[in-house]
Amino acid sequence: MLKIGKCLNAVTEEHADILSKIHEKCFQTGWTASDFCSLLLTPGTRATIATISGYDPSPSGFSLTRIAAAECEIIALCVLPNYRRKGIATALLTNLVKEMKWLRISNIFLEVNKNNLSAHRLYASLGFQKVGRRKNYYKVDEKWLDALILRMELKD
Repeated sequence: MLKIGKCLNAVTEEHADILSKIHEKCFQTGWTASDFCSLLLTPGTRATIATISGYDPSPSGFSLTRIAAAECEIIALCVLPNYRRKGIATALLTNLVKEMKWLRISNIFLEVNKNNLSAHRLYASLGFQKVGRRKNYYKVDEKWLDALILRMELKD
């Protein structure tokens, strides 16, 4: 499995511009640096920026999460298009799961576009299961698409 190098685990609002630039290349409706700055200032919010050790020191993706009580929500998981299929998303998620277990978090939740089949495969391979649906949650190409709500139950 790929090892993420130089994870910036202490991501702060100073990194908002980096997150915004990655996000806008991954989604039709990118979030602004101001959006990320607000999120990063919210208690319980954490982010990890990934680079590929020994390959390219520039940011290749990130995860953004929020912890409340004993649950974690993945707000965003992004990997730049030219870095996809290199194991970065898997490495980010594996890192996240280890960290959440250490913090004694019981569940990780996320929403994913119902049409994002590669993301479905990734999440299923790591143990996420469908627990719900949000109707008309994502706007893609002027159409509203449902989001699937996925959950991973963390066990010791």
